[in-house]
This record gives sequence, C-alpha cells and structure tokens, in this order.
Amino acid sequence: LTAGVTTFGQSVISRSDPAGIIQALPLLHAAVALSLRTKLASFTASQTLERLRHLGPALTSQELRVAMTCVFETNSVARAECRFGWHENSFWSHDDFLSALWRELTSGRFVKVKQASNRTEVLYITEDPQNKIDKTESLPYWAFLFFRTSHMSIYIHHPLGISEATDASTNISLIIHEACTRVNQLSLLEELHRNRTTNPLLISYSKTDCLEPVSKNEHINEKLVTEISLSQLLRHTSYTPGQYACPVVFRVDFPLNHRCQMNQTIMALESSVLHPFAVQNCPGLFCYKDESDAIFCLVLINSSRRVHQDEIDVKGGKILYDCIELLVMGVDSPGPSITVQLCRILRNKLETIALDALSKVLKKNPHYNLLPMDMMFVQHFEHKYESNESSSSSREVFVYDLPGICD
Repeated sequence: LTAGVTTFGQSVISRSDPAGIIQALPLLHAAVALSLRTKLASFTASQTLERLRHLGPALTSQELRVAMTCVFETNSVARAECRFGWHENSFWSHDDFLSALWRELTSGRFVKVKQASNRTEVLYITEDPQNKIDKTESLPYWAFLFFRTSHMSIYIHHPLGISEATDASTNISLIIHEACTRVNQLSLLEELHRNRTTNPLLISYSKTDCLEPVSKNEHINEKLVTEISLSQLLRHTSYTPGQYACPVVFRVDFPLNHRCQMNQTIMALESSVLHPFAVQNCPGLFCYKDESDAIFCLVLINSSRRVHQDEIDVKGGKILYDCIELLVMGVDSPGPSITVQLCRILRNKLETIALDALSKVLKKNPHYNLLPMDMMFVQHFEHKYESNESSSSSREVFVYDLPGICD
C-alpha cells in the first residue's frame, strides 16, 4: 500500500520530514498529511508483522530485521521496560551477572526464545509462556527483548490487539524478574560456598530469637503438604530467610527414637556428619556442592510432623515418633549424593545414636526392664543397618574411561 500527496511548489526534504510535507503544505494540511502517513505506515507494519508471524521457524535473518523495523513503526505495540535487580558481591561483577542472565534466558528454562541475530543482543519469543499446550508452527505473537546493560526493553505486537499485548508484556516482565532472582541466588550460593559465610539476602541467623516449642497437637493436626514456604518451615527456628532465599528443593524426615533427645541428637548429627560443610556465621547451616557442581544449603530442624514405624505395633496401636527433618535449599534438584548417600549416612548415624542411648541405660542398670519398643528396635537394628548399606552400595557404581595410550 502506498499513499501519495500532491504538492505545488518546491518541497524541502529533511531527515525529520523525509517526504517534504511540512515545508510544502500549510500547517493544517501538513498535520493531516503526516497523520495519514503515520497511520498508513502503522497499518502496513501491522500487516507485515502478521504475515511474517505465520512463517514461524522458517524466518530468515532478513525477515527478522524487517519485523524489528515494523515493531517500531506500528502503533499497536505494547512497550515495557524491565529493570535488572542485581546484587553485587566480591565474586560476581556486573558483567558476570549479565552473562549469567543471558545464559538463563537463552537456555529455555523460563521461556522459549531465539536470538534475532548473531551480532545483536536481541531475543524473540517462539512459544507462549502462558500456553505451552497449543503448539503451532506460527509464532504466538511478536515479542522482541532488547538486552541492555541495566534493563530489558520489551516490544510486543499481539494479533488480538493492544490489550493482549499489554498482558503479555506484564507476564514477560515477571519471567525476567524470576530469571534475575535465580541469577542472584546462584551468585549468593557461590559466595557462600567460597567464603563459608552467608549473606543476609540469602538467609540469616539471630541468637536472640526464642525457639518456640512445637506442641503435640500441631504435630498431629498439620497437613502433610509439600508446597510450603520456607518461612513457614523455619518459623520455630532462629533462621530468617532473606530477599533471595532459595526454595526447599528436597526434604526428608528421620524418625527419632524415644531414647534420644531432639536438640542433642541434632547437635550430634551436625558435629559428626555435616561438620565439614559448616557455615561460619550461621550455626546449624551447611553448604554442600554436589556431583553436578550445584550448591545447596542444608539444615536440620525439629520437624512439625510425626510419623510411625510400621514394624513397631504395641497393643494394636501405632506409636508416633518425633522427627528430625533435613531441608535442602537451592535452585536446582539435588543429586544422589544428597538424596541417597547423605540420607543413608544420617539414617545410620541416628540408629547408632539410639543404640548408644539404650546402651547407657543398660550400663547404669543391667536389670532394667526394656520396653516393647526397645525390644523391637534391638531386633530390627542389624537388619535395618545392613539393608541401608546394601541398598546404597548397589547404586554406587563408577565407570572410568582410560586414555587410548594406556595399555
């Protein structure tokens, strides 16, 4: 589509007035002509974007450049600016943050994107993050993300209009904020692993906080939900989650023998099993890097749940046991070194602690009448200990490839 404006007299063409309309026409006529020209360019750009949108993966680099030009010319585009929230530390510079953020956005973890050009830091979305079920060959809408040093400029043209484009820009801004949060968490975890000191933005510890005892009713009545916030899990401890606190990615309960005291047992586990991973300025917090170089925070707490052991049944009723809960906080799922090996070591250590507690009772009074649950514990001790060892040994298989020069 083209539009022609016939003028009489000499027209002066400039960069701000490429058609020479302002100089050739009276002011009122020039305003009308410029308005028509702008609306026509916007309509043409919208039609071009709609045509190119259906090409989908078949878009060439030249067509992408045309689409980027049309996005700036059309009036039916939603514009947004998403500022980067970056926390500075001694190990990550601003350039490191931008590089990590670029990797997160291009990895497809948050949204499916492609780079518009190898020479430009411009991304365009290839899949609707709010509707990943309906997959078509065409693009859901045009969304260009211009990667700046301090913010992300978002331009969206939606086939359903400016209202849908505005909603899409809001959703993409939230996704970018999630990516920034993840990058900040990664940087704080790296700082924690290297310094062995935690940043208050990640998690903090206060000695003045009073530990509120958990009532038995709360143990029994609390719903066994897995999606629970970190603040709720740590509400009876001295730990305070920070702005960039990592979510709980793994949690497991260890039943506590009735002969063991909760606080003493937790201290024994921390001093014997978790001590090499201790954090200096946050007692009871431990930092661990697994086999995939992912960093996690570990903490043992008094669980708000109570469980029963199937092998112990006294007079037809199950005995509820208090639990020690292992919380694993991070940004990725932990590997077998935590979910299998560490849990096995903690479980075996709990068994030996309970056996030592029972041995002390018998040492003080050899004629002490053991309770039925004590007898069941002694009978099942060797079997449980050996089963833990055998179940873990079958999984600990390592394959090493020797170089070709080795005989």
